[in-house]
Amino acid sequence: MISDDRNLKTEEQIEAEAENRASSLSYVATDVDFVKFTQRSGGYFDWEGKTILDIACGAGDLVNHLAMKGAAAAYGVDIQEHSIKLARAFAERQGIANAHFYAEDFHSWSTDEKFDYVVSYEALDHIPDTQRTLEKMASLVKDDGKIINFAAGFWRGPVGADHCEDFLRVHPPWTQLLFNEEALFTVRREKFRPGDPATSFSEIRGGLSMYTYSEYQDAIRNAGLRIVEWDVNYQLKVKARGALHPIGVGLTRLPLVGEYFTFSVMSVLSK
Repeated sequence: MISDDRNLKTEEQIEAEAENRASSLSYVATDVDFVKFTQRSGGYFDWEGKTILDIACGAGDLVNHLAMKGAAAAYGVDIQEHSIKLARAFAERQGIANAHFYAEDFHSWSTDEKFDYVVSYEALDHIPDTQRTLEKMASLVKDDGKIINFAAGFWRGPVGADHCEDFLRVHPPWTQLLFNEEALFTVRREKFRPGDPATSFSEIRGGLSMYTYSEYQDAIRNAGLRIVEWDVNYQLKVKARGALHPIGVGLTRLPLVGEYFTFSVMSVLSK
Protein backbone atom coordinates (compact mmCIF):
# COMPACT_ATOMS: atom_id res chain seq x y z
CA MET A 1 0.00 0.00 0.00
CA ILE A 2 2.87 2.40 0.62
CA SER A 3 4.84 1.51 -2.52
CA ASP A 4 4.66 3.26 -5.87
CA ASP A 5 5.29 2.21 -9.50
CA ARG A 6 6.79 5.58 -10.43
CA ASN A 7 9.94 4.29 -12.09
CA LEU A 8 10.28 0.72 -13.33
CA LYS A 9 12.88 1.56 -15.98
CA THR A 10 15.91 -0.66 -16.31
CA GLU A 11 19.45 0.68 -16.11
CA GLU A 12 19.79 0.16 -19.88
CA GLN A 13 16.68 2.26 -20.52
CA ILE A 14 17.99 5.07 -18.30
CA GLU A 15 21.34 5.12 -20.11
CA ALA A 16 19.64 5.05 -23.52
CA GLU A 17 17.32 7.92 -22.59
CA ALA A 18 20.25 10.04 -21.43
CA GLU A 19 22.12 9.29 -24.64
CA ASN A 20 19.09 10.26 -26.71
CA ARG A 21 18.55 13.49 -24.78
CA ALA A 22 22.17 14.48 -25.26
CA SER A 23 22.23 13.70 -28.97
CA SER A 24 18.74 15.04 -29.76
CA LEU A 25 19.45 18.42 -28.14
CA SER A 26 16.41 18.03 -25.91
CA TYR A 27 18.18 18.70 -22.61
CA VAL A 28 17.90 22.27 -21.35
CA ALA A 29 19.80 23.25 -18.22
CA THR A 30 17.68 25.32 -15.85
CA ASP A 31 18.97 28.07 -13.56
CA VAL A 32 17.20 26.64 -10.48
CA ASP A 33 20.40 25.30 -8.91
CA PHE A 34 22.25 28.52 -9.71
CA VAL A 35 19.58 30.69 -8.09
CA LYS A 36 19.32 28.49 -4.98
CA PHE A 37 23.06 28.18 -4.54
CA THR A 38 23.91 31.84 -5.00
CA GLN A 39 21.03 33.08 -2.85
CA ARG A 40 21.68 30.65 -0.03
CA SER A 41 25.46 31.21 0.05
CA GLY A 42 24.89 34.97 0.00
CA GLY A 43 27.90 37.22 0.41
CA TYR A 44 30.25 34.27 0.89
CA PHE A 45 30.19 33.35 -2.81
CA ASP A 46 31.53 36.01 -5.14
CA TRP A 47 31.73 33.89 -8.28
CA GLU A 48 32.18 36.59 -10.93
CA GLY A 49 35.62 36.44 -12.51
CA LYS A 50 36.53 33.43 -10.36
CA THR A 51 37.37 29.77 -11.05
CA ILE A 52 34.99 27.26 -9.50
CA LEU A 53 34.95 23.47 -9.16
CA ASP A 54 31.66 21.66 -8.51
CA ILE A 55 32.10 18.09 -7.31
CA ALA A 56 29.39 15.54 -8.10
CA CYS A 57 27.94 18.15 -10.47
CA GLY A 58 25.23 15.93 -11.98
CA ALA A 59 24.03 17.25 -15.33
CA GLY A 60 26.02 20.44 -14.80
CA ASP A 61 23.23 22.98 -14.43
CA LEU A 62 25.08 24.95 -11.73
CA VAL A 63 28.40 24.80 -13.62
CA ASN A 64 26.91 25.92 -16.92
CA HIS A 65 25.03 28.83 -15.39
CA LEU A 66 28.03 29.99 -13.37
CA ALA A 67 30.04 29.96 -16.61
CA MET A 68 27.32 31.91 -18.41
CA LYS A 69 26.85 34.42 -15.61
CA GLY A 70 30.34 35.74 -15.05
CA ALA A 71 32.66 33.03 -13.73
CA ALA A 72 36.09 33.02 -15.37
CA ALA A 73 35.85 29.23 -15.63
CA ALA A 74 33.64 26.57 -14.06
CA TYR A 75 34.49 22.89 -13.79
CA GLY A 76 32.29 19.92 -12.97
CA VAL A 77 33.24 16.37 -11.98
CA ASP A 78 30.74 13.53 -11.71
CA ILE A 79 31.12 9.76 -11.65
CA GLN A 80 28.00 9.17 -13.74
CA GLU A 81 28.92 9.41 -17.40
CA HIS A 82 25.36 9.91 -18.65
CA SER A 83 25.06 13.08 -16.52
CA ILE A 84 28.29 14.49 -17.94
CA LYS A 85 27.08 13.77 -21.48
CA LEU A 86 24.05 15.97 -20.84
CA ALA A 87 26.19 18.72 -19.28
CA ARG A 88 28.61 18.74 -22.21
CA ALA A 89 25.83 18.62 -24.80
CA PHE A 90 24.17 21.73 -23.36
CA ALA A 91 27.50 23.60 -23.03
CA GLU A 92 28.46 22.81 -26.62
CA ARG A 93 25.03 23.76 -27.96
CA GLN A 94 25.13 27.10 -26.11
CA GLY A 95 28.77 27.77 -26.96
CA ILE A 96 29.84 27.92 -23.30
CA ALA A 97 33.60 27.69 -23.75
CA ASN A 98 34.49 28.26 -20.09
CA ALA A 99 32.56 25.24 -18.73
CA HIS A 100 34.55 22.01 -18.43
CA PHE A 101 33.24 18.59 -17.45
CA TYR A 102 34.88 15.32 -16.39
CA ALA A 103 33.22 11.93 -16.04
CA GLU A 104 35.40 10.58 -13.24
CA ASP A 105 35.46 9.58 -9.59
CA PHE A 106 36.35 12.76 -7.69
CA HIS A 107 38.75 10.88 -5.43
CA SER A 108 40.86 9.71 -8.39
CA TRP A 109 40.42 12.81 -10.58
CA SER A 110 43.56 14.95 -10.82
CA THR A 111 44.35 18.46 -12.03
CA ASP A 112 47.08 21.05 -11.57
CA GLU A 113 44.44 23.79 -11.31
CA LYS A 114 43.76 25.57 -8.01
CA PHE A 115 40.29 27.08 -7.60
CA ASP A 116 38.85 30.16 -5.91
CA TYR A 117 35.91 28.04 -4.82
CA VAL A 118 35.38 24.29 -4.51
CA VAL A 119 31.69 23.57 -3.98
CA SER A 120 29.26 20.72 -3.57
CA TYR A 121 25.51 21.03 -3.80
CA GLU A 122 23.80 18.38 -1.64
CA ALA A 123 26.25 15.79 -2.97
CA LEU A 124 28.30 14.65 0.02
CA ASP A 125 25.72 12.01 0.88
CA HIS A 126 26.71 10.34 -2.42
CA ILE A 127 30.49 10.42 -1.94
CA PRO A 128 32.14 7.84 0.33
CA ASP A 129 34.67 8.85 3.00
CA THR A 130 33.68 12.40 3.93
CA GLN A 131 37.01 13.31 5.53
CA ARG A 132 38.97 12.14 2.49
CA THR A 133 36.61 14.16 0.28
CA LEU A 134 37.10 17.32 2.34
CA GLU A 135 40.87 16.85 2.29
CA LYS A 136 40.78 16.52 -1.49
CA MET A 137 38.61 19.65 -1.76
CA ALA A 138 41.09 21.53 0.46
CA SER A 139 43.99 20.45 -1.74
CA LEU A 140 42.28 22.00 -4.78
CA VAL A 141 41.25 25.35 -3.33
CA LYS A 142 43.58 28.36 -3.33
CA ASP A 143 45.06 29.44 0.00
CA ASP A 144 42.67 32.40 0.12
CA GLY A 145 39.77 30.47 -1.44
CA LYS A 146 36.71 28.88 0.13
CA ILE A 147 34.94 25.54 0.20
CA ILE A 148 31.15 25.84 0.16
CA ASN A 149 29.14 22.71 0.90
CA PHE A 150 25.40 22.40 0.96
CA ALA A 151 25.44 19.21 3.01
CA ALA A 152 22.24 17.19 3.33
CA GLY A 153 20.93 13.65 3.55
CA PHE A 154 22.47 12.98 6.97
CA TRP A 155 21.75 9.35 7.75
CA ARG A 156 20.22 9.90 11.19
CA GLY A 157 18.23 12.91 10.01
CA PRO A 158 14.53 12.84 9.10
CA VAL A 159 15.27 12.53 5.35
CA GLY A 160 18.43 10.43 5.50
CA ALA A 161 17.10 8.01 2.89
CA ASP A 162 15.18 10.52 0.81
CA HIS A 163 15.85 8.43 -2.29
CA CYS A 164 13.13 6.12 -1.04
CA GLU A 165 10.61 8.69 -2.22
CA ASP A 166 11.10 7.30 -5.71
CA PHE A 167 9.44 4.03 -4.79
CA LEU A 168 7.41 4.78 -1.64
CA ARG A 169 4.01 6.43 -1.95
CA VAL A 170 4.15 7.45 1.71
CA HIS A 171 7.56 8.54 2.93
CA PRO A 172 7.59 8.90 6.73
CA PRO A 173 10.45 10.75 8.44
CA TRP A 174 13.41 8.56 9.45
CA THR A 175 12.41 5.88 6.93
CA GLN A 176 15.94 4.47 6.98
CA LEU A 177 15.77 4.02 10.75
CA LEU A 178 12.20 2.71 10.96
CA PHE A 179 12.81 -0.06 8.39
CA ASN A 180 15.90 -2.19 7.98
CA GLU A 181 17.87 -2.16 4.75
CA GLU A 182 16.74 -5.63 3.68
CA ALA A 183 13.06 -4.70 3.95
CA LEU A 184 13.52 -1.47 1.99
CA PHE A 185 15.46 -3.22 -0.75
CA THR A 186 12.82 -5.93 -1.05
CA VAL A 187 10.32 -3.21 -1.98
CA ARG A 188 12.89 -1.35 -4.08
CA ARG A 189 13.64 -4.38 -6.26
CA GLU A 190 9.95 -4.81 -7.03
CA LYS A 191 8.98 -1.16 -7.45
CA PHE A 192 12.02 0.83 -8.56
CA ARG A 193 14.58 0.26 -11.32
CA PRO A 194 14.51 -3.55 -11.23
CA GLY A 195 17.69 -3.77 -13.29
CA ASP A 196 19.81 -2.17 -10.57
CA PRO A 197 21.79 -5.04 -8.95
CA ALA A 198 22.41 -3.08 -5.73
CA THR A 199 21.70 -4.85 -2.44
CA SER A 200 22.66 -1.98 -0.12
CA PHE A 201 22.36 1.80 -0.07
CA SER A 202 26.08 2.21 -0.65
CA GLU A 203 25.77 0.27 -3.92
CA ILE A 204 22.82 2.04 -5.53
CA ARG A 205 23.32 4.15 -8.62
CA GLY A 206 25.04 7.30 -7.42
CA GLY A 207 25.68 5.62 -4.05
CA LEU A 208 24.86 6.80 -0.55
CA SER A 209 27.68 7.47 1.90
CA MET A 210 25.31 7.14 4.87
CA TYR A 211 27.24 9.86 6.74
CA THR A 212 25.81 11.53 9.82
CA TYR A 213 25.74 15.15 10.96
CA SER A 214 28.31 14.48 13.69
CA GLU A 215 30.55 12.63 11.22
CA TYR A 216 30.48 15.66 8.93
CA GLN A 217 31.52 17.91 11.81
CA ASP A 218 34.30 15.50 12.80
CA ALA A 219 35.53 15.30 9.19
CA ILE A 220 35.80 19.10 8.98
CA ARG A 221 37.82 19.24 12.18
CA ASN A 222 40.06 16.30 11.22
CA ALA A 223 40.70 17.81 7.77
CA GLY A 224 42.04 20.93 9.50
CA LEU A 225 39.41 23.23 8.01
CA ARG A 226 38.03 26.38 9.63
CA ILE A 227 34.29 27.13 9.70
CA VAL A 228 33.50 30.56 8.26
CA GLU A 229 29.71 30.21 8.17
CA TRP A 230 27.30 27.50 9.39
CA ASP A 231 23.55 27.66 8.65
CA VAL A 232 21.41 24.70 9.76
CA ASN A 233 18.03 23.65 8.31
CA TYR A 234 17.89 26.60 5.95
CA GLN A 235 14.81 25.25 4.15
CA LEU A 236 12.66 26.07 7.17
CA LYS A 237 13.32 29.76 6.52
CA VAL A 238 11.79 29.40 3.08
CA LYS A 239 9.10 26.75 3.35
CA ALA A 240 7.73 27.88 6.72
CA ARG A 241 8.50 31.57 6.12
CA GLY A 242 10.92 31.51 9.02
CA ALA A 243 8.39 30.65 11.72
CA LEU A 244 9.79 27.18 12.41
CA HIS A 245 13.45 27.98 11.78
CA PRO A 246 14.37 28.90 15.40
CA ILE A 247 12.68 25.73 16.62
CA GLY A 248 14.39 23.65 13.95
CA VAL A 249 17.80 25.05 14.86
CA GLY A 250 17.12 24.62 18.57
CA LEU A 251 16.33 20.93 18.12
CA THR A 252 19.66 20.37 16.34
CA ARG A 253 21.51 21.60 19.44
CA LEU A 254 19.99 19.08 21.83
CA PRO A 255 22.62 16.72 23.30
CA LEU A 256 22.62 13.17 21.88
CA VAL A 257 19.48 13.58 19.75
CA GLY A 258 20.21 16.84 17.90
CA GLU A 259 21.49 15.19 14.74
CA TYR A 260 18.20 13.32 14.35
CA PHE A 261 16.59 16.70 13.58
CA THR A 262 19.29 18.06 11.25
CA PHE A 263 18.54 17.64 7.57
CA SER A 264 20.75 20.27 5.93
CA VAL A 265 23.72 22.57 6.53
CA MET A 266 25.16 25.40 4.45
CA SER A 267 28.82 25.47 5.44
CA VAL A 268 31.52 27.84 4.25
CA LEU A 269 35.01 26.50 5.05
CA SER A 270 38.54 27.78 4.64
CA LYS A 271 42.03 26.37 5.15
